[in-house]
Amino acid sequence: MNALPLDPLDLVLASLLVLALGLSSLRLGLGVGRSLATGAARTTLQLLLAGLVLKALFASRSPWLIGLAAAVMLTVAGREVRARQSRPFLGPWGYTLGLSAMFISGFAVTLFALLALLRPDPWYHPRYALPLLGMILGNTMNGVGLALERLPDPAGTSPSGTVPHQAVDPARAVPRLALHTAPWAPPDAGLTDAVPPAPPRPPE
Repeated sequence: MNALPLDPLDLVLASLLVLALGLSSLRLGLGVGRSLATGAARTTLQLLLAGLVLKALFASRSPWLIGLAAAVMLTVAGREVRARQSRPFLGPWGYTLGLSAMFISGFAVTLFALLALLRPDPWYHPRYALPLLGMILGNTMNGVGLALERLPDPAGTSPSGTVPHQAVDPARAVPRLALHTAPWAPPDAGLTDAVPPAPPRPPE
């Protein structure tokens, strides 16, 4: 698998698209020009720093450095998941729940893709392992964040929306969620309302 080279012209074209979007915002009075410029500057700086780090990792191919980079990525993703919670869990549960969920799902999918599908040599080649892990963790963050945001509601800790920033005690939330009904009982209404109902059939 060969990498697609990017020359300065490609970067200029991408920058022109962002500039055109900013000018359109100013002309239409949308009020997002400043935030767009700030986001573009931050993205450029982050990509430059990430490029320097990845260049060093690609050159070394050390499994210890690659593992360290993967651990840093997982730690940052776990912190981001906790920061998105309006009612985070108290104590270490608030961090370890999201971290463990992303570790199991993200690393399992990454290892499967590397060992069974891509099969680079070596299997931990940083050009494949780190970008793939980053994409999977990025998608996993959304699912884990939504699940942890929704988890306290069906457990009956507090009505949704009534206490928007109150932390949740996992000693009450998790056991009540797991043992709320018998194994053969139907799902609780707090879980089923997370799935939108089917649209009504049109009259015949």
